[in-house]
Amino acid sequence: MQINRAIRRVLCGLIATSLTFAPTWMNAAETIMVSYSNLAYPFFVHMQRIAEDEARRLGVRLIVQDGQGNSPKQSAGIEAALVQGVDAILIAPNDVTALVPAVNEVLKERVPIMTFDRRVDNPDQPIHHVGVDNLAGGRVMAKWIVDNYPRGATLVHLTGQPGSSTAQDRARGTREGLAAGGKKYRIVREQTAYWSRAKGLTVAESILTAMEKPPDVIIGSCDDMAFGALEAIDSVGLQQAGIRVIGYDALPEALSKVRDGTLAATVEQRPALQMRTVLRIMTQHLRSGKPLRTMIVKPFVIEKNNVLEAERIHEVKDVADKPKRSGGAQ
Repeated sequence: MQINRAIRRVLCGLIATSLTFAPTWMNAAETIMVSYSNLAYPFFVHMQRIAEDEARRLGVRLIVQDGQGNSPKQSAGIEAALVQGVDAILIAPNDVTALVPAVNEVLKERVPIMTFDRRVDNPDQPIHHVGVDNLAGGRVMAKWIVDNYPRGATLVHLTGQPGSSTAQDRARGTREGLAAGGKKYRIVREQTAYWSRAKGLTVAESILTAMEKPPDVIIGSCDDMAFGALEAIDSVGLQQAGIRVIGYDALPEALSKVRDGTLAATVEQRPALQMRTVLRIMTQHLRSGKPLRTMIVKPFVIEKNNVLEAERIHEVKDVADKPKRSGGAQ
């Protein structure tokens, strides 16, 4: 990423189409780039809606980039933003390693940068981060299994995109939590489904078809993969096998399924709180010089008995009356 300014200007012209202006305050004094690993994920679509709302409240201008799950594309978008001229960059990196050169280039240019939701490993300088503790998130998933299956359980584990910090941490936390419960908790199959419902379906179908005995639980490291697993259980005719599925993200569809008992549980990570907080921290830094800081969100399991505690419960139809939560920083 040691690219001089002249070359970067050429690159900017070639890849500027990857950058879009959010419908926020176009005449705002500060311009902040928000770079997502992949806006195809419902989780990030929600975060972007929150980002636009918070930018209006703060009076800042957003430039939004969709990395489309492609690390070189996301890196190039960051280069383009540097050439265009932005006051700060917020990034959910596609890969913990592949995005480090781009992050180092931002640091070299002395443009303030923070990560959200996902981190990068070993940049030239420490990067402040706002996000959930995904290691703890994996552990609370495992604790739910240990608590609900005191005699032990067999498990299928659908993991996220290789290389992403969220996938690595959730998988590690899950394995550590199950290991703490003892050898009676066994992951009998583990495979990535790339955060995808479609891949969650096909991977789970393949695994379930090949197993002599159905597992007790399928762990989806995100809700979309868990939804795919639910579809797979139906497609292979195991509706009566008692397989329970747990997800992660507390998407509105997941909350609806938890409420009706289709999905056993999901993990809340408060994405609106994450996005509002990282934007507020960066805006305060730009306007007053207040130091950047890290904030880690504590995850917790959502079940039928506490579904009204979910951040996005107001988006689920036919819920009991509950004050609407904007996810504001608290």
